[in-house]
Amino acid sequence: MPSFDEEKFANWVSSFTPEELNIKSYGQDAVRLSNLVRGAIADGYGNVGWMAFRLDNGASNDHVYEAREDCVADSMTDLSLSGSRCGYVKIPHDDLPPKAARTYIDFCRKADKAGFRMTDPDDYKRQLIIPNREY
Repeated sequence: MPSFDEEKFANWVSSFTPEELNIKSYGQDAVRLSNLVRGAIADGYGNVGWMAFRLDNGASNDHVYEAREDCVADSMTDLSLSGSRCGYVKIPHDDLPPKAARTYIDFCRKADKAGFRMTDPDDYKRQLIIPNREY
């Protein structure tokens, strides 16, 4: 069995930018969603807004909504999001790192596949309850 060459591995890792390493580790969709949420936080929407994203690639229309209901309603008519299943994320007050974005996208995809469409704000019986961190 070949031995592990730490120096060779370190050289290989250092040949990538942090962004490229995140994409290799968590996927382009997770990095895209993470960057969109971080941008919304930088714009002052932390802990006060919602954003819709496409489940197939993590893209968004870059709109931040005060209410989830407005986010859902607009995502059904927005041409950049319509025709695709969407997930909805509440903008946290501090960060959504790529690893957390990867977990959340995977969760939303599994929920969607199981029949929880997350599109009707009035359908409380099929509403997912996602716990938030304790602050």
